[in-house]
Amino acid sequence: MKKSTSPRRGPRPLEAGRPIPKLAWKTAQGSSIGTRAEGWRVLVVYRGRHCGLCKRYLIELNGLQPGFEQAGITVAAVSADIKVAATGWLRELALRFPLGYGLTEAQMKKLGLYVSPADEDVDHPFAEPAVFTLRDKGMIHFACVGNAPYGRPSLHDVLEGTKKAIEDDLDPHGTRWPAKAR
Repeated sequence: MKKSTSPRRGPRPLEAGRPIPKLAWKTAQGSSIGTRAEGWRVLVVYRGRHCGLCKRYLIELNGLQPGFEQAGITVAAVSADIKVAATGWLRELALRFPLGYGLTEAQMKKLGLYVSPADEDVDHPFAEPAVFTLRDKGMIHFACVGNAPYGRPSLHDVLEGTKKAIEDDLDPHGTRWPAKAR
């Protein structure tokens, strides 16, 4: 096992019920996406085109896209990939949602993401997976940030849970932190 040469400080998690940082990216479709907009949205952060599990996750998200759309939930995904890689997957996977590219390390930090260094498969640092469900104007309703390519939330559960939150006007869960020990 390789030893890390970087300090052992993990990301600072974003809090449910608070606004997500205002960020934007260009998309493989030629438009742009951002974290602050009206309505309910799901933003998936994926590792990049080098990741087979990400490919499966995006294919699953694409299959559920009609359900998200019917529920009034906008879907987008973003990675640190360059335009050529994002455009390649857009075409290969026939994705029906905006696919952002160019996620920077500074943006990864603002989103509270785990970052992996360049390696033999990728020539740039990349974010580990995350899923955010956002309400109006970028309020975080749900956040799941991972430090490895596996262990992501079920996209079906994200869809059904978000639909329930919309229908019942639910507040986000997990907004209280335990009191500090004395």
